[in-house]
This record gives sequence, C-alpha cells and structure tokens, in this order.
Amino acid sequence: MNKVKRKTWEHPWSYKESFVIAFAVMLLGFLIEFISGGSGVSAPSWPNNLYLLLGILNFNVIAYVLYKDHPIVKWMGRVPAAVSAISIFTVLILMMGFTLQEDAAASDLVRRLGLSHVTRSWPYLLVVLYFLLTLGFVTLRKVLPWKNKNIGFLLNHLGLWIIIVGGILGSGDLMRLRMSLNEGKTTDVATDYRGQAYEMPFAIHLNDFMIDEYPPKVGIIDKNLGALAGEEHKSFFEAAEGYVGEIGNLQFEVLRFYPESMRQGDVFQEFKGEGSAPAAEIRLFNKQNQTLKTGWICSGNAFQKAEYFDFDEQFALMMLQPVAKEYSSNIKLITDEGAEEFDLLVNVPVRRMGYTIYQVGYDERFGRHSTLSVLEIVRDPWLPLVYLGIFMVIAGSLYIFWIGRKEKINTENE
Repeated sequence: MNKVKRKTWEHPWSYKESFVIAFAVMLLGFLIEFISGGSGVSAPSWPNNLYLLLGILNFNVIAYVLYKDHPIVKWMGRVPAAVSAISIFTVLILMMGFTLQEDAAASDLVRRLGLSHVTRSWPYLLVVLYFLLTLGFVTLRKVLPWKNKNIGFLLNHLGLWIIIVGGILGSGDLMRLRMSLNEGKTTDVATDYRGQAYEMPFAIHLNDFMIDEYPPKVGIIDKNLGALAGEEHKSFFEAAEGYVGEIGNLQFEVLRFYPESMRQGDVFQEFKGEGSAPAAEIRLFNKQNQTLKTGWICSGNAFQKAEYFDFDEQFALMMLQPVAKEYSSNIKLITDEGAEEFDLLVNVPVRRMGYTIYQVGYDERFGRHSTLSVLEIVRDPWLPLVYLGIFMVIAGSLYIFWIGRKEKINTENE
C-alpha cells in the first residue's frame, strides 16, 4: 500500500520544519540585534543568572510533565529538533570564527548584526535558549519514567546541558583582569580589556622580576630580494660562540658572543648592567667572490639601537631579539589576614581567595632588564559547575562503553 505523504507543518514535525524553526530563531535574533543598533545583550550576573537558570529548568520540567503529549513538546523532545538546534548553534560558532571579535574597526553592518560580538548578541542568546530547551526535553523524555538502562544517556545529556549553562550563564560573573606591577611597588588595582579599574580584595607587591632567555638567532638577509638568504627554515642560526655553518655560498663562524654587552668604540665589550644587549662578532666568507669580512651585530633594545653587519652589496647579517625561555615574579600577596611570598611562574598559576593569578607578560622592549611584570587575574565562580558537567559526560561515555562491552560478552556466551 502507498503511504500517504505528510504535509508540511502537519504533526509530527520532522527535519524540514525543525530547521525552518531553528533558522527563524536565529533570524529573529539578528533582527532584534539590528533594530537595537548592535548594542548586544550583556550576560546576566549573580543572582540574575541563577534566576534564569531556575526559570529554564522549571519551564522544561513543568512543560514536559503537564504537556508531554502536546505535539510541540513531543517534537522538541525528539531528534529532528535536537539536530536543528545543534546545527544552527554550530553555524553561529562558525560565524564567530570567520569574523574578528570585539573589533573596533568592524563595519557598521557587521556590528549591527552582532557578528563582531557574537557571544554578546541576541541571535546567540536566542539560539542558546532554543538549544537548552530542546536538550532539556530530550533528556526528560529518556529519564521519565526512570529506567536504569538510561543512566549513560542521562549523564551525557544532562552533563552537556550543565556545561552549556555553566559556561554561558556563568560568563556574566567571569572576571579576566590585568595587573601591571613595577619592582618595589604595591598595587591592589587591576583593569579589564576596556580599561575599567577594579579594586582587588588583596594587594600585590613585586619584589623581583626574573627572566631567562634563549641565545638570539642570527639571520642572513639578501638585500636585493628583501628576504632571507637560502631556504627559509635554514636562514637563521644560533649566536653561540664557536658556531660554524654554511648557507648557500656563505660560510660563517661566530667568533665571540656576549649575552650582555655594550659598544665600546669599534667593538662590543661584555657588560652586565642596565642597557646591555646581546652582541656577536661574525666572520663571513663568500665562496662565490672569495670575500672575507668580520663584523659585529647587536639585537638592540630600549637602551641601545640594533646594529647590522653589511657584508657586501647583496648580503647583511642581523640579530633577532632574544626569546624568553622562562620568566617569573617573586611577589608578596597582602590580605587582611597577613602576607605571603611566592614565585609566580608561567603556566603555574596560584589560586587565592577565589581568584587565579597567572604570570602572562613583561615589558618586551627592555627584555631581561624589564622591571615590569604583567599578571592576569581570573575569577570564574561557575567553573566548578562546568567541571561537573565535563565529569558527567566522561562518566556517561565510560558507562555506555562498559554496558555495551558487557552486553557483547553476554551475547557471545549465549
């Protein structure tokens, strides 16, 4: 017998209607954003984000319990609605990836559509709410009534719901601040990316800033081409005393290298003090025209200018700025309870009073002579909730894997 073809918008709705609705939700968001002039919407902060979370949760549960047989509720708890929500959310994320965010130079149209601030825009808010509602109904459909076999499903989907809620609703309470410290100075003020100042519940005193650098690289430049001589990945060599190498027709030897030096007349002399910069004496031989020359190069810094070695009309040597191997700050953290001193290292943050303190930078113009240390101070009170969601997803995946393996073994033994 021939099946009767279902008409569009006739229940039960399928993928066609689901994608139309999801697309309409996103378009509505763009329309609101455009009408509002691209002002966006701020993420709610405490306690408003908690009220919003409880509102979404209560709406999901009450609507499902009272109206689970309603065609729209049944549709939102099924695969087509979930797939459309995930797809439209992915489209927004791709838009964010292709558009420079928080760009002050963005065109008026891009700004008014919210594409320059996707995560603060109306389309993002509406799509996320649509996604959370569908995910909530899908989860409830599987767990009410309760069946033990759905434990893995519950952990995966509820965990994903918690991750999204914690990450998005918690963004209103996220603080990501910068604090600039000078040696011997104390401050309790940090600023956000807009330059707005915040007073911290603690003060930080910078005792000392320490930096260790790699030996700088030396490059041979073809002045006629305005590019590196030889193959690009072989155009630089390390300024290590005694180093001998060859690039194309050029042979070179590092006769002397001073990590810290100062020019004295026609040469550089080792000098360990403020203003010193790396310098090297290089002997260069051109096999093509049998030319041999020796000269000095210096990377330079804020105290003395860089110096190049013009070997001939075609080639010149230059020294790059040394790259930091590691750097750290010895700081004193001062609170109402007292003070403590510790070294703050890159990628080794310290957590105090609900804040995580990172070592992120220094004044690169001065290199090893920098007396400025830049810290990042982050407060994210919703992060434990996100971690809980991640743990639930992992646990659900392991549970499903374990159950599937157990069922396979039982099937093989029958």
